[in-house]
Formats: sequence, structure tokens, C-alpha cells
Amino acid sequence: MTRNSLLILASAFIISCGSGEAGDSEKEDNATAETRSSGKKDKKNSKFGQWETDQQGTKYREDYELKQQLSGYELVKYTRTDGGQYGGSSSTTKFTLCSDGSLKYYYQSLTTISVEGAGGSNAAEDDDYGSWKAIENENGVKILMFKSDKHNNKGYLEIKPMGSKISMVWHDEWQEFLMKKVDC
Repeated sequence: MTRNSLLILASAFIISCGSGEAGDSEKEDNATAETRSSGKKDKKNSKFGQWETDQQGTKYREDYELKQQLSGYELVKYTRTDGGQYGGSSSTTKFTLCSDGSLKYYYQSLTTISVEGAGGSNAAEDDDYGSWKAIENENGVKILMFKSDKHNNKGYLEIKPMGSKISMVWHDEWQEFLMKKVDC
């Protein structure tokens, strides 16, 4: 009887240890699944940088995926107003977004007026340089953030990529800019 009792106790001990191992194995499987799950979340979030706050208290984070889409492109807007026989105007605006984060800005305009016996024209040109970031604010709005080295200030333009064009809020209205691949 003592021998049978010992066998029963030994069997119970082995079974309980085995089920404990299964429990540990199950815990390891759950931990591995959680790690895989959080790894997916990390990969999803890796397209963004850390949250930052600007001087006005607006939260934003860098959008690496959007930056990759826009890197090495020049955003160009050509406008022309035909004034018929009395003149007209034209302008060109360019934002060159280099893949190293540097920015070039160029603006040129020409306006001509012609009336009986008199005429005139006005030309303007401006350029700037600095850096750029593609960011997303806390509301999910995509924005280009520019920092001017020439004027030492920042500017923000809300954007919507549209294939070979990009729509940006420029002078308080949505305007389309062509996207032209450049080498910079």
C-alpha cells in the first residue's frame, strides 16, 4: 500500500508539473502573440515621429511616409491672367523639397498694363532657402512645415497629395501645384 501510495503521489506530482509546464508554455505563447501584435503596432506607428508641440500649443508629429512621397519634388504653380489689349500678368511659384530636408523657394511675377498713349509694367522676384518637414497635426491634417533660413521664421501649408499634383492652401485658398521630379 505504501508503494501504491507513493506511485499515486508521484503520478499526481508529475501530472501537476506537466500541467504547470503547459500553463507556462501557454503563457509564453500568449507573450509571443502579444509581442507580435505590439510589433505590428510599432511598425504602423514607425511611419511617424514623436509628438511635439509648437509655440502656439499645437501638437504635431513628423510623417515619414509623406516625406518620402514628396522628397525630390518641385511643387510648381504657374498663373496667367490675360488682360487682352490692356495687358495681363503671370507668375511662377516653386517649392523645391530636397530629400535631405533642405528647401528652396522661388517666386517671380510680371504685370503689364497698356492704355491709350501709356503703358507700364511691374516685375517682382523673391527666393528663399531653408528646411522642410512633412507633418501631421493631432487632428490628422497633413501639413508642410517650412523653416526659412533667410527670414528666420516658420510657415505651414495644409496639403492634399493627388498623384502628379498636390493641392495646398496658398494665400488662404486651395490651389493646385504640379509635382515635378528634380535632382537635389
